[in-house]
Amino acid sequence: MSNYEICQEMGQNFIDYAYAVNTDRSIPSAADGLKPVHRRILWSMYKEKNTPDKAHVKCARIVGDVIGKYHPHGDTSVYDAMTRLAQEWNVRYPLINWHGNKGNIGGDGAAAMRYTEARLESLAQFGMLQNLNKNIVDMQPNYSEDLEEPVLLPALFPNLLCNPNSGIGVAMACNWLPYNLHEIINQIIIPHLKEETTDYESIAPDFPTGGDIINPSVISTINRTGRGSIIVDGRYKIEQRNGHNLIVFYEIPYGTKIEYEDQGKPKGIIPQLRKAMQEEKLTDVIDIRDESSKSVRIVIEYNNSANVDRIISQIYNETDLRKSFSANYVAIVGKTPTLLNMFEIIKIYSQHNLSCIKREFQFEYEKTVSRIHILKGLIWAVQHIDEVIEYVREGISLCKLTDSIDTIQEKAILDMKLGRLSKLEEEKLIQEKKEKEEYAAYCKEIIESENKQKEILIERLRELDKKFGDNRRTHIQEKVIVKKTSAAKVKEVIIEDVMITYSNTGYIQSIPMKAYRTAEYKNSFKCQTNDMILLFSSLGKLYRLKVDTIKQCSQKDKGTAVGALLNLDPGEKILNIFSMNIDEKHPYIVGVTKFGQVKKSEKLIYLGSTQNKNGLQAAGLKDNDQYIGFWECNGDYMSLLTKNDMIIQFELEKINPVGKTAKGVKGITLSADDYVVEAIVCSPAIDTIKIKKYNKTIKGITVQGRGGKGRKIA
Repeated sequence: MSNYEICQEMGQNFIDYAYAVNTDRSIPSAADGLKPVHRRILWSMYKEKNTPDKAHVKCARIVGDVIGKYHPHGDTSVYDAMTRLAQEWNVRYPLINWHGNKGNIGGDGAAAMRYTEARLESLAQFGMLQNLNKNIVDMQPNYSEDLEEPVLLPALFPNLLCNPNSGIGVAMACNWLPYNLHEIINQIIIPHLKEETTDYESIAPDFPTGGDIINPSVISTINRTGRGSIIVDGRYKIEQRNGHNLIVFYEIPYGTKIEYEDQGKPKGIIPQLRKAMQEEKLTDVIDIRDESSKSVRIVIEYNNSANVDRIISQIYNETDLRKSFSANYVAIVGKTPTLLNMFEIIKIYSQHNLSCIKREFQFEYEKTVSRIHILKGLIWAVQHIDEVIEYVREGISLCKLTDSIDTIQEKAILDMKLGRLSKLEEEKLIQEKKEKEEYAAYCKEIIESENKQKEILIERLRELDKKFGDNRRTHIQEKVIVKKTSAAKVKEVIIEDVMITYSNTGYIQSIPMKAYRTAEYKNSFKCQTNDMILLFSSLGKLYRLKVDTIKQCSQKDKGTAVGALLNLDPGEKILNIFSMNIDEKHPYIVGVTKFGQVKKSEKLIYLGSTQNKNGLQAAGLKDNDQYIGFWECNGDYMSLLTKNDMIIQFELEKINPVGKTAKGVKGITLSADDYVVEAIVCSPAIDTIKIKKYNKTIKGITVQGRGGKGRKIA
């Protein structure tokens, strides 16, 4: 054999091998969303009647049936695939019901197959295997050609979209993100079948382990193109227990493990946290514990004086509690691996299920027509019972008695008991024939009408949703992602003094001090470009913004609209801005609401090292209330003026400072139709005030206790 022939032969063999790996092992089918190993596991359990209404069966027996009849590969690979279908932290909707140790999210593996038992979940029987005995899918010989297996499963349940799936083939790979069944059915599939306008791009992934999707802007790209990268954060809460401050993570990103060993080395979130703590990349942390049982509970204890936002940022940067997932929606269409978008996936799913429904009712129609044919023969036999008995006694075929009877009908007549040859039985046979004819007409109508098929599919999808649909586990919360960079890659920031100003029209300026000229600004202060500033809004939210993110401008320029720098809610306004420096003369922040609530807090509690453009709740609010202003203060006085011309002045020093979420105390008692329109912080107390509304000065204003009704302006 020449070198050319050897190379040609090896090349062809590799092509055949690559094709087999991609189509028969690594990449799922676009129609039923299953790889061959998963399809064969479900089919084998269905054939062996390991159904939800039966007892659990040893997994070793199930694995033996699968590899002995349908899947000639190692038992470990089959058992691992089978175990995965039962693990609720690995699949969004489990298809196998497990009895015994199936591992856990912490990182422990399942027990050996000789100890564990399994059976099909109700979802697998109803959503993947229903009506499989009605010739609704094509069958093919198994590897030994002594049994048959389905080419595809019926798959009413959209497994490709609702359960995560990944695989590495030859020169290609796939990675499918999971979606919520209720949302997929009601927002995508049913509107598609009804030919209604469908927003295929807006539906977001929903992972088995929950978490927060923090870059939701890429969702539309993933659904539109089939590719993209999504970032998921673990969810946490702050707890106080026996005087200890705790950060508790109770949801972790999909695919991460809490703690396990790989080749003798500790892996997972807990070892990552401990390593970061040892390398001083995680500061102000006292202890790290895994308190998980049936649910996730990773506890980080920190110092009383620590900055919580900074610790959480460090945790996300140093561990898998922030994880990126790359979507690559490749599936087998026909026999070809194809990159698909959301619309194409739904189209293939719908076509497959409509084909199954058509074949199901074709099967029912043929079965019903066959039964009608037999009923006609039985009715004839009852009506001609004497002739039938005579021919049977003499051993003469009934087909010779009349041309209306064939061999199939003759066999049915001969198999019928004599007790059924009565007048009453004839009426029952006639009634059954009538019902079968009506059902046959119904089946034929469905076979010939795609709209009828769609109606049936929609009805079944609604039943599927009612039985197995659930709420979302993964939340969507856009965050500013601060990427970890090495010191060599840190961009040099030129530190210089700037003047920050904020106008009543909502524009913010960063003016270099060398270009700044003295001017009157309501809200202005000096800081440096590497500082952070605080911004308080009408909804009681605090925003932190890096000074170097504000575009520098001259004093004559308008500045930058603050709404372009922050993610404000509709109708929300920034009321005031402050530097991060604490002035000993004004160490407090005081806020006043429209309904007369006054809240005083230490400025210290609002400081932080991380930028926050989405805002955090800095001051509580009652229903329908909003803040009208925030000021720095100390032992000052406050005057409140209302719409109905009432005024009150009281001491701020007598108001105790409270925490972030507190709603404050009553500053003035208002009548039913009144509200605060202006507030003034002054030191010392004032006895005169100029009212813009009347363009005059009011005298004789005295100090009284807060919460009173005040005095009427003459």
